Amino acid sequence: MTGFQIPDTGEWLDFGDTIGLEIRSPLFDFDTIPGVLSYPVAFTDTARNRRLLGFPAVRARRRGAVPAVEADLYIGGALWRRGTLKYKEFDSDKGEYSYQFQADADALGERIQDVLLSELALPTLPVQLVSETADYVLAPVRNVAFYDKDKNKDWGQVVNYYAPGAATVATNPGPAQVHTVVPLLKVVPLLRRCFALYGYELRGAWLEDPEIQQLVVYSLTSLDEAAGSGVASQFNLATVLPDVRLADLLLVLQQLFALGFVFNPVRRLVEVVALRDVVAQAGYAPRVPGLAYRDVANEGDGFTLAFTADTDDELLKSNAWPEVVIGGGKEKIQPAADTLRMVREADPLTPGRQWLVPATEQAGYSARPDFEQTDVRGGQLRFLFYRGLQLDSQGDRYPLASSGTVNYAGATIGRYALEWGGPAGLYAQWHKPWLDFRTNARTEERTIALTLGEFLALDPTRKDLVQGLLFFWERISLTVGGPQTLAPATITYHQVAR
Repeated sequence: MTGFQIPDTGEWLDFGDTIGLEIRSPLFDFDTIPGVLSYPVAFTDTARNRRLLGFPAVRARRRGAVPAVEADLYIGGALWRRGTLKYKEFDSDKGEYSYQFQADADALGERIQDVLLSELALPTLPVQLVSETADYVLAPVRNVAFYDKDKNKDWGQVVNYYAPGAATVATNPGPAQVHTVVPLLKVVPLLRRCFALYGYELRGAWLEDPEIQQLVVYSLTSLDEAAGSGVASQFNLATVLPDVRLADLLLVLQQLFALGFVFNPVRRLVEVVALRDVVAQAGYAPRVPGLAYRDVANEGDGFTLAFTADTDDELLKSNAWPEVVIGGGKEKIQPAADTLRMVREADPLTPGRQWLVPATEQAGYSARPDFEQTDVRGGQLRFLFYRGLQLDSQGDRYPLASSGTVNYAGATIGRYALEWGGPAGLYAQWHKPWLDFRTNARTEERTIALTLGEFLALDPTRKDLVQGLLFFWERISLTVGGPQTLAPATITYHQVAR
């Protein structure tokens, strides 16, 4: 049986017998996270369909959008995808509704399209004035402009100041606002919390990489108490995040680290895969194609890898981030994100001390009304790696957040740098294997008859073996249902060089 079941009630929609599907790999497009889309699906205007679809013809004549309907798509009696049916139109002459079925990232994308990180229902945590917790770190960042100098003349210029020999981050013992505390949230636990809000669990080797687990988001929100000069005892994670969409966080990480988000909506899992690992892994699925194929020219002409500089940071007004250009540089991979400049300089509060710290010059936000700070969350994501306690020029330890891989003394303390160039950069460490494949890949279309078992086991991260050649598939179009369950599929392939 092929058809749609409403999961809440277990009832089946009255339905014809075939559905046209387009399955798009989540590995090929850095600007979206694609999933499964159906071609328009027709549902007859029966009493059952009217009820299960929520009387769409009536709702369509009112103000506002017709709500999407959660539905499970069964193919050949097997549950294939959990997704949503999105209303398109009602034809009263035909007595027919038209819907589009969306699954995987397309279905989730509808839910998170306009959701801001700063508005998520994230938990409230106690403030711990230590360098690192499971969810955030407190590492020094030099930011002369965090407070308005006319409103806070005592500002010490360093967020999360850590004095020599200290065991905790500095706070203000009196009314003078010399110090402030700004949590830098860890990306991996933040991602897990965000997906959990929508019922998904995250898995994947990228998430378990010890260095990736120390990736943090820079913040402009202090934990100043609204009254007095103390530090708040607790804070909600969402309040220190920028006003950026959750969907954009996923795209930015995808672009920075060459990632793919592979959805399993039946098991409610998302596998986060590094494309460098996908290219390198062995194994393949053998396919038996038809004799004909269509060869398609590879019209790519290289890539340009770049950051988008935070325009509110005065330090970047005259310092553009270096780009990496591969070949002709035609396709641009430019996440709406950047990092902070690193500076080796004198500690403004401890004479004789030199240290390495990230630096920015942009206004922050304090809840204290006497500072008259605008509630600015920042409109861009900025990342750093937390490198643990490192030595300053005097041999004292302090928590270091950095875009690079070395400490003050120049010793290597990390493998990954938040820059595009260089041996530790994002291109060499994450993008190069995949972009080499994309640059050299032939593209062809094949017609292949998949068994139901093969169709249910489709995996975009696994290569297909077709007539002795290895391919990754980018797009699969086919019709399901009817007496044969599966019509032959049209598959767009990209050949892997041996």
